[in-house]
Amino acid sequence: MQVDPVSLIGRTVRLEPLAESHVADLAAVGLTPFICPAACIGDSLGF
Repeated sequence: MQVDPVSLIGRTVRLEPLAESHVADLAAVGLTPFICPAACIGDSLGF
């Protein structure tokens, strides 16, 4: 059985498999202090 990636497209959202092209945008959002203060605090503590 072969399983291929699919995209799910609705009226207001599109879900697609993660790709390397998503890395820069995800990193920018994930490292924003407002979004994820624990990650930024962890970095300053050497975690």
